[in-house]
Amino acid sequence: MDHLLTGTILGDYEVKESIGCGGMGVVYRAHQLSLDRPVAIKVLPPEFCTDHDYVSRFMREARAAANLNHPNIIQVLDAGVSENIYFFVMEYVDGKNLGQVVRERGRLKEYEALCIMYEVTRGLAFAHSMGIIHRDVKPENIMLTNRRTVKIGDLGLAKWKLRGVDLALTSDGASMGTPRYVSPEQIRALKDIDARADIYSLGMTFDHLLRGRPAFCDGTDAEIMARHLSDEIPPLHLFNSEITLSTLELLTALTVKDRESRIQEMSDVTDMISQMLGFQQEERTGPGRSSIRRTRATAKPQNFWSRLRKVSRRVFIDVIAVMVGLAVAVGLWMVSHQYWPTEKQKHSQAAQSEESAPSAQNTPPTTTTDSGTATPAMPSQQNEESAFARRRMLWG
Repeated sequence: MDHLLTGTILGDYEVKESIGCGGMGVVYRAHQLSLDRPVAIKVLPPEFCTDHDYVSRFMREARAAANLNHPNIIQVLDAGVSENIYFFVMEYVDGKNLGQVVRERGRLKEYEALCIMYEVTRGLAFAHSMGIIHRDVKPENIMLTNRRTVKIGDLGLAKWKLRGVDLALTSDGASMGTPRYVSPEQIRALKDIDARADIYSLGMTFDHLLRGRPAFCDGTDAEIMARHLSDEIPPLHLFNSEITLSTLELLTALTVKDRESRIQEMSDVTDMISQMLGFQQEERTGPGRSSIRRTRATAKPQNFWSRLRKVSRRVFIDVIAVMVGLAVAVGLWMVSHQYWPTEKQKHSQAAQSEESAPSAQNTPPTTTTDSGTATPAMPSQQNEESAFARRRMLWG
């Protein structure tokens, strides 16, 4: 069918090429003749066109998607039938799905993955507020445009409400979703599937982006689904050591197997990621909508090693400061003891002076002879000299 429709005119649209396969049909790139713009067309396979139930569900998907006017959801523009070929027209997204992005680039950086998940949660929260549960959230159903905008598509498995009545785009009781990302309650084929199923699948998708592959990827579809029911998700930090603790805690909260213990509302996930990214949420502007000021109040999430380097740098600076302070203190102590002797040093110097004084008193005076030789002075001679000195002082 992919090649049979290439070049076909369906109403106002010329089919160009196949670009993907969704839950309820094949997606083509096409050109709208009247408005001269690229579009995407989803076509119901011919083998299902005669099945009234499939046709009804296919057109129901078109109506469900047409009610979702949100920047993070692929917009449905038109729907119709031409020569017994049922189709609906969507905006053309120039980019790649997240599955392709991870296959080409490997696992994503934590900050980039958080930004993508933030946009996805906004779109899903709006869909939930309109009564639509996606039920097949996975990387292949999330588009990343060349302008870095995130778009959610493929509502082929969606469950929505019309006038309060649940309407599924699949048969009741069927186990729906993709095995690698499906929630435990969908595997058990419960009828009351709600927003918490999308929250679990979102967590598995987030894990895929950070791990670089699905958490459960080995074995048959039945084995993988059994692991969703019983096995713990392999620890992400063993595959990616740069993940912060806050992100690991978020992943754990998203993928709790018991939905009663899981995060209950997609808008709560949006708020959590917003806080992690530092976005300031100003006010709610409607169901599932919020006005977001994209001001980063905090820096990007820091991993363990970045934090360790920062702490080490601060410790190094503190050690240097302490060493400089000690060096200054020692220098001042040495200078003070050199120029300002202590009491103990003063007593020691005084004792040395007293010891030297008697020896000076006991040393007899000397006289100098004509030959220049110093000889001890005689007592009489000392007396005469003393008398002469006194007379000189008196006469002056």
